Amino acid sequence: MPRAELRPRIAALLEVRPDVTAADVGKRLGIHPGTAQRVLGALRAQAVAALLEEAPAASADDIAARLGYTAATARTALAAARAGSGEPLTAP
Repeated sequence: MPRAELRPRIAALLEVRPDVTAADVGKRLGIHPGTAQRVLGALRAQAVAALLEEAPAASADDIAARLGYTAATARTALAAARAGSGEPLTAP
């Protein structure tokens, strides 16, 4: 699969099923699960960052409820979004 197609195709899968796993994406698109995980992580962090623009105090539980992620996925995406923005990874 061409690299340029990865992000939009994985984003489409994520939109339909927010809790999709890297293994599922890998099987569905015929790519390595590690590649799928990297793109999923980036897309989820981007979605969380957008949510944090609206609700800066959103917790991982809020994010899970709003975006349809599992609690563990929401925590990981929240940490990645905060790391990308320079915010502290944990609340003071």
